[in-house]
Amino acid sequence: MIEDAGGTDVCDGGIGWSGHLAFIDPRSPEFDTEDLEEFKAMGPRVVTLNPFTVAQTALDADCGMSGDWSWVPPKGVTIGPAQILAARLRNSWNSFTLGPTQISWQRFSVRLAAHGPVSPHVPASLLQLGPSNLYVTESIAANIEAHREMSWYA
Repeated sequence: MIEDAGGTDVCDGGIGWSGHLAFIDPRSPEFDTEDLEEFKAMGPRVVTLNPFTVAQTALDADCGMSGDWSWVPPKGVTIGPAQILAARLRNSWNSFTLGPTQISWQRFSVRLAAHGPVSPHVPASLLQLGPSNLYVTESIAANIEAHREMSWYA
């Protein structure tokens, strides 16, 4: 359907906790393959959401940043890697923090997607394969450090 309409000019999104892009989660049964070329050719489908994606979505503004995962459907509909790669431009917006804090799960997943190997295990790594804008806020670009003083065990 997308191809019949002339293709996609811009594909917007963000990088998920699991390294997902759109609802293309690593190791989801619907996208599970070790073969990168096979993965890149996969199209749209109904998918089972990764537990990390459910938790992440429950912290999103769409769920009132409540953490109430009962508001998050267990399945989603997503474009596939083929549609992401066929877009003339890809934009990835990465600025997720928990409320007014600087706490973010995106520090690691964005780095892995941008600098790690291109792999079905990190679907967002597909952004390395074509024209992409990777927007990263200062809080996401900050050093990855363990804040032991915040630990319950400190």
